[in-house]
Amino acid sequence: MKHLLLYLFFCLSFFASAQRKMLTIDDAVIGHRSYLQPKRMSQLQWIAGTTKYSYIVKQNGREVVMVGEADKAEATPLFASDMVGAKLAEYGVDSFTSFPALTWENSNTIRFAFKNRFVWLDIAEGTVRSGATWADQGANFDIDPVKVQVAYTVENNLVVMNKKGEKQMVTTGDNTAIVNGASNVHRNEYGISKGTFWSPQGNFLAYYRMDESFVTEYPILNIDTKPASVKMIRYPMAGDRSHFVTVGVFNVNTNTSSFLNIAGDKEHFIANISWSRDETKIFLALLNRRTDSCWYQIYDVNSGNLIKTWSMFTAPTYVEPLYPVMYLGNTNKLVWRTYELASDKKSTKEVIRIINENGDMVDKNTYRYGDAVADVFAYNDQGYYFTYYYNNGLNKGIAYQPLSGSKAKAASVIKISSRDGISNPTFCDNGAYFINQFQAIDEPRLISINESLTGKMIHTLLQAENPLKDFLMPNRSLFTIKAADGITNLNCRIIYPINFDSTKRYPSITYVYNGPHIQLISNTWLAGADLWLYYMAQQGYVVFTVDGRGSGNRGKEFEQVIHRQLGTNEIADQMKGHDYLRALAFIDPNRMGVFGWSFGGFMTTSLMTRTPGKYKVGVAGGAVIDWSYYEIMYTERYMDTPDENQEGYNTSNLLNYIDDLQGKLLLIHGTSDDVVVWQHTLMYVKKCVEKKKQVDYFMYPEHLHNVTGKDRVNLMQKISDYFNQNL
Repeated sequence: MKHLLLYLFFCLSFFASAQRKMLTIDDAVIGHRSYLQPKRMSQLQWIAGTTKYSYIVKQNGREVVMVGEADKAEATPLFASDMVGAKLAEYGVDSFTSFPALTWENSNTIRFAFKNRFVWLDIAEGTVRSGATWADQGANFDIDPVKVQVAYTVENNLVVMNKKGEKQMVTTGDNTAIVNGASNVHRNEYGISKGTFWSPQGNFLAYYRMDESFVTEYPILNIDTKPASVKMIRYPMAGDRSHFVTVGVFNVNTNTSSFLNIAGDKEHFIANISWSRDETKIFLALLNRRTDSCWYQIYDVNSGNLIKTWSMFTAPTYVEPLYPVMYLGNTNKLVWRTYELASDKKSTKEVIRIINENGDMVDKNTYRYGDAVADVFAYNDQGYYFTYYYNNGLNKGIAYQPLSGSKAKAASVIKISSRDGISNPTFCDNGAYFINQFQAIDEPRLISINESLTGKMIHTLLQAENPLKDFLMPNRSLFTIKAADGITNLNCRIIYPINFDSTKRYPSITYVYNGPHIQLISNTWLAGADLWLYYMAQQGYVVFTVDGRGSGNRGKEFEQVIHRQLGTNEIADQMKGHDYLRALAFIDPNRMGVFGWSFGGFMTTSLMTRTPGKYKVGVAGGAVIDWSYYEIMYTERYMDTPDENQEGYNTSNLLNYIDDLQGKLLLIHGTSDDVVVWQHTLMYVKKCVEKKKQVDYFMYPEHLHNVTGKDRVNLMQKISDYFNQNL
């Protein structure tokens, strides 16, 4: 009987395994971002000024806004899309079937943008109000905090639609080299994601004015015309002239603009713009072009003059201010995220200080954390909540920092989250509760409402099912190895083939990035890996990744080893990963491949040529080849200028290693790439031809820095085929 039961168990296990599917390339690429994603709650958010929340569900072919209270488990329907559509029809607006992004202005009013107009819903009255329309070509929309005015750009100019529905032209220039209010200032480095900044009461609008007159124009090929044409963009390459940025202040009431009188080098960087509550001051961070010095400053709005430089910090490497100061609740105290020298005196470390509106410290303590801080949430003058990375950056938790004020010793941090994984909280306006979106390696998604001070879960909003339960998924493991310095622990991930047999030998693919701000391995769903990596494991490959020094979410000390030598320490750490992998009994040392995109493309090409023979096959997408051809804002922060660091640029220039290329290398590039311009890999191919070196090359016409949309399936199939045919 025992043998019969055992036989039945194995038969059932085999049958269940046989019924589970393998990923297709469409599953791995399209499904990864859609139908194989863990379930979400659409537009889940807190209702302004309350402890209520809302989200959207689909019911009977329409969308319904649901509302719940933080301390109650049930949510109830509030209104539906067909009702809103019927109301909008009264304004001559048709075809409304689903909700765009909704914003709660207060507990009774919702705002959204639809067909070039803002629409307001009055919940109590059940009415819909439509605002004036704006130009079709408008972009960079920014509504004021009072919710009655909107700023937007039309080509290179800035427009405000005021509360009367009148358009005020903030700028009217026809010089396309001078851009006002756009979001791409300093090419979106230093935390910049927008170009306009409303004052708290909406009386003023601060905005970036970017003069690109001295920036070299660069051609982007357009093959949709006959004959082909070019679109000229401004692209500031390392060592060349940069743009000049100033900050304008538009007075909505007087319809006039003035500018802050910011002194110093015109090629400086201006970041972290924010307002004082009384609208009389503007706070900002000013960096020199070399980015080793940062001045934190306060300006008078009326005169435009500098009131005070409250701090100046110079680093032996670089400074990278990413966050504006933020108020602690309704007080006049502000949270200031800044830097100090790390213990090694060779790098920097982020710290948090509490200041007043004059930049004076009002808390004797400087708050330091052993791990990298992600976000800060400030609700009162008693303390602040924050998220932080720990366990070598694998996990992201939630904590509360009580402020010590005049006390000499900082109060202990209170850890709020209890589970290892990745927590992404959103706090209600009074800070009493937070909605937590939680994931871990084996937790697809858990959304809950929690009590802020204790972290206690009030109730669960969503426990997502495993979207891959019908697939035969590979196993994976996370572990650490030592970096090339022999001290630092590096996170590693291996994804194993289906039916893995440790007595066999398998080909391997190393997926690499290893550049600033990016982390490939974490304690989140699928361990942070793209489904395509699991697809390749199903095809019989061992898929390996190591986050070497220079990667994100480990703090500035971990990152800044790359300074003035991009690629050098990163290659050394990748070689530690390579050597570890190669020594495993189940790895075929003659069939090792590597793949990466962008910085990962640079790393892939580096590994194929600066460590020749280590990898048989490489695929490099959107690769930087020569850093002197990359943008100023990124490159000079890490490398200084080519004149200042000739050795560093020469060492990292991959044109210098073509003679050492061994194995098969496929380069891929989008022809309209305006980040890593197409010229990089074209220069590489040209040099390969001159050197009589064979290299494979594929272009994606008119794609930008990455290949997106339906064409991405073609891309990933091509990469898969390249490894299958050559490895």
